[in-house]
Amino acid sequence: MSHADSSDDDESSAMLEVARIVKPHGVRGDVVVDFISERSERRQVGQVFETQIGDLTILSIRPHQTKWIVDFGFSNREDAAERSGLVLLAEEIEDPEELWVHQLVGATVVDQGGVERGKVLEVHANPASDLLMLEGGAIVPLNFVIDSVVDGVINVDVPDGVTLETKALEGPPATVLLAEAEDADVLVIGKRGHGGFLGLLLGSVATQVTNHAECPVVIVPHE
Repeated sequence: MSHADSSDDDESSAMLEVARIVKPHGVRGDVVVDFISERSERRQVGQVFETQIGDLTILSIRPHQTKWIVDFGFSNREDAAERSGLVLLAEEIEDPEELWVHQLVGATVVDQGGVERGKVLEVHANPASDLLMLEGGAIVPLNFVIDSVVDGVINVDVPDGVTLETKALEGPPATVLLAEAEDADVLVIGKRGHGGFLGLLLGSVATQVTNHAECPVVIVPHE
């Protein structure tokens, strides 16, 4: 799946949010840009973005940690600083082989038995398989999806022996999770976001689970 662009409700359906300017970099007017899209086409010299201040064109670009340093032709650091938070929009890329986040979010998941499992609230990146987070708390690996999104419906093929259900259980979170995961192939849990140094640390529940679970544990960070 391409980790796709997200739709912008205030723009036409053809324009997608693909990146945001984070902050200025250096004194010459370069900016740090956080790309939502993983498509390399979005990070090419000459790529044009639509913004609230008019079109911006990439004049030069280079990687910077997990983000990118881009020259859009801003005159100086002060000029670049005024663009912090600016949303960069671009037209949708036509690629029928890809599943796009903006198509998945809001679509209804239907299994091979025709049972509706809920709407997709968000998509989380995960090394083994990206995860569809459904209303009600259910999680569906993206590799269960069997075709493209059609009329707001995502068809999934759930392997034999795997069921999708939501349960509310009482008790200490780590204890309950470990008990439920005793015979599981994998346990997926969330992680609260803190930012800064605390963002490098796992919470107490995640720490207990990863230290004591008898199956692989996938931790989905809060965004």
